[in-house]
Amino acid sequence: MRGLSIYVVIAVLLATVSWHRPAPAQEAGLCPGAAQLVSLQGGVEVLKAAAPPPRPAMLDEFVCVGDTIIVGAHSRAALYVVQVETLLRLDQDTSLTLGCSTSRRPSALDILRGVIHIISQQPRALDVCTPFVNAGVEGTEFLVRVEAEQASIIVFQGRIAASNEFGRLEITSGTALVARAGQAPQLVVVVRPRDAVQWAL
Repeated sequence: MRGLSIYVVIAVLLATVSWHRPAPAQEAGLCPGAAQLVSLQGGVEVLKAAAPPPRPAMLDEFVCVGDTIIVGAHSRAALYVVQVETLLRLDQDTSLTLGCSTSRRPSALDILRGVIHIISQQPRALDVCTPFVNAGVEGTEFLVRVEAEQASIIVFQGRIAASNEFGRLEITSGTALVARAGQAPQLVVVVRPRDAVQWAL
C-alpha cells in the first residue's frame, strides 16, 4: 500500500497543477545539472550566476548549476531536474540554488530558506545542502524545510544520511529529523507527516 502512495501523489500533482512535460535529457544539455521550470504561480524570479540581478522566471526555461530560484510570498514553482528525473515543488518564500559547495554532484541542491517537496520517479543519489545540515538522499519522496534557526527533513519514501559538524543521523521512510543551529541532527516524531505537503497538492 505504501508503495502505491508515491504514484497517487504524482497523479494528483499532474492533475491539479499546470505542469508541462519537460524536455528530453538530450535537449536539455544546455548545462550540467539542468533543471526546467515546469510550473509557475505568482512571483518567481531567477538569479542567473553569470547575469545578476534577479529577473522574472519564464515557464519552460532551463536553469543551471549556480542559478538561484526565488519564490515570493503567496507564490509557488516547480522544477524538473533532468539528470535525476526529479520533480521539485517550491513553496512560497523559498530560495533554492542548483549545486552546493560541499557536493561534487551536479544534481545537488542548496536550500537557503523555505520548503521544498521532492519527488523522484526512481531512487537516485541526490545531495541536499542547508545552512544547518547536509543530506545524502536515496529516496523517491521527501520534504525539506529551512527556517531561521533550524532545518528539518521528512522522509516519505527512501532513506537519507544527514550530517553536520556536530554529528550524523540516518532516517528512513516515515521518519523525520531536525538540525538546529549548533547541534547535531536529531530524530523527531511527526504525527501526521502528510500534512506538511498539503500545500503541494
